[in-house]
Amino acid sequence: MSARDRLENVLEELEEMDFKKFKVKLNQAQPPSGCSNIPRGRLERADCLDVCSLMISYYLEMGAIQMAKQVLEDINQRDLAARLEGV
Repeated sequence: MSARDRLENVLEELEEMDFKKFKVKLNQAQPPSGCSNIPRGRLERADCLDVCSLMISYYLEMGAIQMAKQVLEDINQRDLAARLEGV
């Protein structure tokens, strides 16, 4: 399974309120070195697949995985963050 597929699967597991929290925290998080944050307006309207595509577009695959792990831990979704280990 690719990193993108794993990221999509994990984000699809979030309930609606947790997904909203994920997007807010993602926008506030420090992006990987050399990358810029995803504009808030693009995140607000994005569904799960859109967020995954935006993250990979802005942070590349490994940066997207690292950002997702960090944000999932920030919103107390450590079990989902753990599913991204070893990607």
